Amino acid sequence: MSYAEIIMATLKGIAGDNVSKYKYKLISQKESSAKYGLCEVCGKFVSEVFHQIESRKYEDGYTYAGCKDYFGHKECLESKQR
Repeated sequence: MSYAEIIMATLKGIAGDNVSKYKYKLISQKESSAKYGLCEVCGKFVSEVFHQIESRKYEDGYTYAGCKDYFGHKECLESKQR
């Protein structure tokens, strides 16, 4: 078993199979691409821009380190969730 496999098995044992390592917050900016620019996922105009903030499980809580955030269509942002 490689070192990476041992680490992943350990993390899986701590978090369990049914617990997501990531959580997401979707916030409507109540504005369009005229203010926030095009969708960062598909590159098209957005009538109602959403901001998706990703966080990941870390020790006893969550962290934003190593996570991504995007602006765009709600559907496009949801497609980027891990």
